[in-house]
Amino acid sequence: MEIRVVNHNDIEELAGVMGQAYSEEPWNEAWVQEKAVRRVQSILCGFEALGLAAVEDGEIIGGLLGFVDPYADYDMFFVSEIFVAPKWKRKGVGRKLLSALEEQLKVKDIHTIELISINDNLESTVHGSPQRTQGTQRLYIGAYLWYPVIVLRV
Repeated sequence: MEIRVVNHNDIEELAGVMGQAYSEEPWNEAWVQEKAVRRVQSILCGFEALGLAAVEDGEIIGGLLGFVDPYADYDMFFVSEIFVAPKWKRKGVGRKLLSALEEQLKVKDIHTIELISINDNLESTVHGSPQRTQGTQRLYIGAYLWYPVIVLRV
């Protein structure tokens, strides 16, 4: 599996995978392709946006999309979306996307990753398996409306 930075040509395929990923538990959302494309485009046109794609045999099987969130004395990276195609879930794809993100952010001297997850998905988002993303430390879990906010220090 290869993790690479996305480009404009990946938007349609990323949107399709995102729609597939969110059609299952715990989200059960029905994304039409047009809306999914708009979602991906809206994130990738943000301030210092970054998208990563997990690719297997030339096919995108997962994605991570977000942007730099400047703060008073340091910058954070906000993960807007992280998703994996249904048949690839629980195979370490999300963990590899987060590891690749950490490497990208070290170059920019960014050491904090922020993401939001629904309660039902906390186990796979934060805790995962014992082979959790190396070097990542859970710094904070709080609440943002009804979703937990997860801040990772890398």
